[in-house]
Amino acid sequence: MRLVGLLVLSLVACSGDDKNVDSAGTTGGGGTAIPGEFEATMAFDECSKAGLRVTWTSPVEGSSFVEYGVGTPDESAFDLSTPEDAGGTEHEWVLRGLTNGETYAVRPVTVTADGERLVGPTEQHTVPFAPADLLPMKIDEAQLDPARSEVYGGFLTISTLGAESSYAAVLDPRTGQYTWWSTVDDPGSLAVGRLKPSRDGQSLLWNDYLRSRAVDEAHTYRYSHDSCDVETTRNLWGHHDFNELPDGSHGWLSYTFDDAVAVDGYGEIPIIADNIYEAAAGSDTETPTEIWSSLTDWDCPVYWVGPTMELDAWVPGYHEWGHGNSLAYLDDDDAYFMMMRYTDALVKVDRATGSTVWTMGGPCGTVANAAGDAPFWSYPHFSQVWRDADGLHVLVFDNGDNYEPQISRVVEYLIDEAAGSATEVWSYTHPTGDFIRILGDARRLEGGNTLIAWSPQGAMQEVTPEGDIVWYASTGLGQTVGRVHFIPDIYAGSIGGKGTP
Repeated sequence: MRLVGLLVLSLVACSGDDKNVDSAGTTGGGGTAIPGEFEATMAFDECSKAGLRVTWTSPVEGSSFVEYGVGTPDESAFDLSTPEDAGGTEHEWVLRGLTNGETYAVRPVTVTADGERLVGPTEQHTVPFAPADLLPMKIDEAQLDPARSEVYGGFLTISTLGAESSYAAVLDPRTGQYTWWSTVDDPGSLAVGRLKPSRDGQSLLWNDYLRSRAVDEAHTYRYSHDSCDVETTRNLWGHHDFNELPDGSHGWLSYTFDDAVAVDGYGEIPIIADNIYEAAAGSDTETPTEIWSSLTDWDCPVYWVGPTMELDAWVPGYHEWGHGNSLAYLDDDDAYFMMMRYTDALVKVDRATGSTVWTMGGPCGTVANAAGDAPFWSYPHFSQVWRDADGLHVLVFDNGDNYEPQISRVVEYLIDEAAGSATEVWSYTHPTGDFIRILGDARRLEGGNTLIAWSPQGAMQEVTPEGDIVWYASTGLGQTVGRVHFIPDIYAGSIGGKGTP
């Protein structure tokens, strides 16, 4: 796993007699001391692209923060700041959300109990550029409505996929530039599945897996915002998606193998299907806890799903049956929700018992469509689940492979679990009627807008409940955008949107 460098900037504030005391000292390259009572050093740390670390000792106790802004010290408005710390004389902040390629002026500030503002030396730092194969997003100003956009002013976590590249990255929706990124050991062989904030907001989590699916090579990683710590959790035969659970453990989608499964009309054939596994964070276990298996815990006999099930079509030496591609967990229910694309089935799994609660979609569905016999979706990717006062909601990226004509959309259903039925309550079709063959994702935001990734088009957009586009960004063809999440506050770090992170 390769990490992009974190610049660590150590500053020490100087005192003075005025209410706004500013030591004008600056440094050039790394390690040069600032003259005066307190010293400052600058050092590069290549372990992580997590932000800019500012450390100082104030001459008296006081609450402290860091002011910063784009430009040189003479030009900057210092219009950005960290939150205030708890006080004392030893202070440290890691600046987050710095745009690659930009120059920032940075200064530490300590405010004493009587309101005296002590301003430390100002430093200048130019953030390294993102790698050339991590393409910036171009914001379409003609479709931008900052007053109605929820993502504008926050940050997005995304995964990207190219022919020989794959990244986990944090994007600034105002500029289309990246503020953090990391990649896999071998971009030509491994792919990033999903990047999202941790539950406590102080780390970023992402997973990788082998593109060829020929061997077991999958992990989840936890990158701390405020240190160089990286925690690695092995995901046995993991693929596509994962979740961080309330106790900090990880659950993920995994393959399960059976070399002789009876399939009507095909005899006994080797089948690969889907499991849900769990393990403690940081574990390297080869025996994770099995929560659920589509071969043994789902009342649905293996059947032929079509050409996608041909031998070697997805996994060498096997016929793939379900193609699980999405996994969500809902705290309120202590349940997993897993989408299997080839069988058009969204399955709710009780985590405590490993039993199937219900199946929505496909031949084995137990949830009825309130609209009649119409299918819920076709070859979809599941995006999100949450509970509102009116019940359980699911948001699905409906790829539409088997529609005529093939058109992709995002659709929301309200599920009445007691009645065993679901009602479509919102949908948004691709604005030009395009078909998204692979991936696709969507997130319902707190204010009601929906963030959508039209994956292979390298495009994302935010739409209102009425379908108005209020933010649009694109790299153009050549970089696929995978899973997306919204972070409203880069320092709080918590995930934005409905449901469990």
